[in-house]
Amino acid sequence: MFAVTFGRNSRAPLLFVLVFLSIVAGPAVTESRGRHAGGLFLAALGVMILWFGLIPALRVRVLLKEGVRTQGTVVGAEERKVRQGRTYHPRVQFTTTDGRTVEFTAEVGFSREPNYGGAVPVRYRGDDPEQAVIDRATSWMLEAGFALLAGLGLLVAAVVVYVG
Repeated sequence: MFAVTFGRNSRAPLLFVLVFLSIVAGPAVTESRGRHAGGLFLAALGVMILWFGLIPALRVRVLLKEGVRTQGTVVGAEERKVRQGRTYHPRVQFTTTDGRTVEFTAEVGFSREPNYGGAVPVRYRGDDPEQAVIDRATSWMLEAGFALLAGLGLLVAAVVVYVG
């Protein structure tokens, strides 16, 4: 089984709350206030999901594009319990260009344990090496994909409800 989770700094829980709110409160607003209010409510939630989901994901994307590239080593993993079992967020250690050793825990976790001692590509901010990510597209694409699907889906739903 394959599972993916996001780290503590992720906004995924907020996005899930906004989607849940749209499912529960959207019809109630539409029923009590009319389709125009319901459409505006869904549109507002869609914009909030896009904002809270895409901005952090795009920051990570910029870091992957412009950050300092180096090799890191998987030194451990943070194990988290989820409904499907467990996920593992690799703990990676790397050395900056000025010789400083930095360790971080990846935001994206997977259902399989990482290869301890294995090398992974890392990108970090030159002025703030604590802001680092594993240099893989999954570092930003998964969360951005959810935000895009949910946010644009709600905007489409808002138009359908508003136009009625």
